[in-house]
Amino acid sequence: RKEEGESRFARRVKEALRASYDSHAAAQPDSSDFHLEVSHMLELLGVPHTNEVKVFEGVYHIDIVVGEGDPTDGLGKIAVEVDGPSHFVVGTEEPNAHTALKRWLLQREGYTVLSIPYFDWGPLQGGAVRSAYMEYRLEEAGWNMKTKRLELGGQ
Repeated sequence: RKEEGESRFARRVKEALRASYDSHAAAQPDSSDFHLEVSHMLELLGVPHTNEVKVFEGVYHIDIVVGEGDPTDGLGKIAVEVDGPSHFVVGTEEPNAHTALKRWLLQREGYTVLSIPYFDWGPLQGGAVRSAYMEYRLEEAGWNMKTKRLELGGQ
């Protein structure tokens, strides 16, 4: 779809990932409780979204894609990554190399990437606090809660 506009490096990275993850391409990941909580909060907020969207021919899955239309078309969409401890360098809040690469590739595909890290979500108690957090984070990424669209400045 976007292959003609990709750099040679981006194509080579995708090819290497495809080759390395071919055996996993057919598998549908199980959503964690954390992921399901975030998705449920989006439902309560009336935010259109799709869970577990395959990208890069199934090499990766986006936890949640926010926006209307084809979720594999990143333009005008937010890729919400629900990031547990395995997405970070041990003992830090820095994304590990695998997570950083995935975010970079998603941005190259036109997605606005929004991480919801476990160390932010876990301490939040109650639906009202989590709702306010999600609204804030979505708006920070450029999502307009009234129009239910990603604003151009958010990309």
